[in-house]
This record gives sequence, structure tokens and C-alpha cells, in this order.
Amino acid sequence: MDITVREHDFKHGFIKSNSTFDGLNIDNSKNKKKIQKGFQILYVLLFCSVMCGLFYYVYENVWLQRDNEMNEILKNSEHLTIGFKVENAHDRILKTIKTHKLKNYIKESVNFLNSGLTKTNYLGSSNDNIELVDFQNIMFYGDAEVGDNQQPFTFILDTGSANLWVPSVKCTTAGCLTKHLYDSSKSRTYEKDGTKVEMNYVFSNCW
Repeated sequence: MDITVREHDFKHGFIKSNSTFDGLNIDNSKNKKKIQKGFQILYVLLFCSVMCGLFYYVYENVWLQRDNEMNEILKNSEHLTIGFKVENAHDRILKTIKTHKLKNYIKESVNFLNSGLTKTNYLGSSNDNIELVDFQNIMFYGDAEVGDNQQPFTFILDTGSANLWVPSVKCTTAGCLTKHLYDSSKSRTYEKDGTKVEMNYVFSNCW
């Protein structure tokens, strides 16, 4: 069987094929651009995810390192730490002097002297000592006992206050349930003086 191909048929067929190829090339080019755009978006999302993860790691482990370590100490401690303000007779005298109220100053001074607070030794013996732990130069704390039965507590020492405060067994809030509490009934040296106490609890990540 003989096959004869005419010249114009061949050219016509070639032209059809060429047009088809051009169409395919255009479609392939569009598909490639779509794929490239998809990969570019994927790269951007991946880069943002990596940078966010890196920033979070640095933020948690470098910038907040002190806060995290301090919070861990407070969380695992058996002792309650809380901000407080105590208004005693001596504080009232100083406040009276500042406001220049002579009548109140004399009254408070007499009450203070009659209370016997100036004759009582509250600091213990000269042999008592507390070994302080320096936490990154921002907090100093140490262990000490309160009462004649030596109830142990861990104190955060603050030079901004000369008052000593410990939580009582009468405290029923959630913060006291897991802490070591002071039981005044077990200490023979405990004396109730009726001092007014005002406590303000503040939690913050800023130091």
C-alpha cells in the first residue's frame, strides 16, 4: 500500500500543530505562574511561622527568664507571699508629725509609750541569723521560725518595710489552702494587740 502526502496537506497539518503547541505553551505558562505564586505564598507563610516561633522562644527564655524563674519559686513554695501594709502606733506618730497636728501627736505618743512596745524585744537573741538567698539581685529571701514552737516560714526580705507578716490558719482563700500557715494557738509567746492591718495583693509580670 502506497501513501502519498501532498505538500499543502503537510503544511496545513503543520500549521494546525503549531497553533496547538502555542496554545499549550500559553496554558503551561499560566500553570507555571500559578504554581510559582503558590510556592511563594507557602515560602512567606513558612518564613513567618519560623520567625514567630523564634521570637516566642527568645521572648519566653531570654526576656522573661527572671519572671519565669521567680514565678516558679513562688509557685513551688509552701509559703504564702503577699503584699501588705501595716498601720501601727509608731506609724501613726510619724504621720501625725508630718501633718503638724500637735494634739494628735501628744495623744498618739502617750498611747505608744503606754502600749509597752518600746520595752519588748522583738528581734530575738544576738545569735539569731537568717541566711539570705540572692535571686538574680532582685529578690532576697530566707528561712526563719516564728513563735516559741518555731513554725517555719520563707520570708522575702524588703528593706522598704520593717514589718513582719505571716499568713494565719484563719485564712480560707484559695491562695492560703496550699501554703504553710501560722497557728497562734500553738505559740505561747503570741499576743494579740489589735493592730489594724490593710493588705493589697498585686500580681504583675513587671519588675
